[in-house]
Amino acid sequence: MSRPRTSAAPHAKSDQSGLFSELDGEMWLAKRLGTHGVAVFGGVTDRPQRIERIRKAIRENQLEEVICGRRDGKPSTYSAAFERLYGEKLNGNPTRKATPT
Repeated sequence: MSRPRTSAAPHAKSDQSGLFSELDGEMWLAKRLGTHGVAVFGGVTDRPQRIERIRKAIRENQLEEVICGRRDGKPSTYSAAFERLYGEKLNGNPTRKATPT
């Protein structure tokens, strides 16, 4: 039996239209990172902290060009998924300041 395909980083939507919410998208990305042994959710975090933890995890583990899923039938990388989910470049400077933990 083959595994069902997952699509890379869903569009972030906050309505109840059946599409992923922003948190669902973050959870999806964190779960995918977990397949590489990377844990990004620990303790209580806010969105800017999670963004920076995910950015750091992808960079430090050199996963930018690793395929994490499919989007419209085409392979999608962690870098592309991050950019779609957060609306900012993975390798750019953070636009938000993470609050200390």
